[in-house]
Amino acid sequence: MEEWLVVDGYNIIRANPNYSENFELARDELIHDLMEYQAFSGMKTFVVFDAYRIKGLRNKDPEKRIKVVFTDKEETADAWIEHFVRKYKDEKRHIYVATSDFLEQRMIFGQGAYRISAREFIERLSKSKEIITKQLKYKHTSKTAKNPLWESIPETLRQKLENLRRKK
Repeated sequence: MEEWLVVDGYNIIRANPNYSENFELARDELIHDLMEYQAFSGMKTFVVFDAYRIKGLRNKDPEKRIKVVFTDKEETADAWIEHFVRKYKDEKRHIYVATSDFLEQRMIFGQGAYRISAREFIERLSKSKEIITKQLKYKHTSKTAKNPLWESIPETLRQKLENLRRKK
């Protein structure tokens, strides 16, 4: 079963005190977190930002693997998300929407999508970061500890070999 995640960008930013107060920086921070989360979860990820009042913002597909959407003039993120869910809902696909907008939650739930509250989604982001960090630390420590030949060589000889390798 394919899983897609649609994130109401500004809704999540406002709910997370760890993001910058500068919306442009906060958007970049959220996009970075979502890239990591997509790699961790395997969910195809879309983030939607209200841009109907801001000139110059357009949809962009950064070199990242998530789809970043800025709504068109006269369109809200909520309206975009509702249209998206209606269009792509499928029995072979689960669509999750991360937002704490109560009305939006009811609308998308009624269309067959699953809701994730902002608080719950922020917890998921945090947990995924913890797991990724632990996995990276484990990989790093396991690589250095998995050389039994090197570990069996006396320290003085290891130092001489290291000096030769570094051409000291």
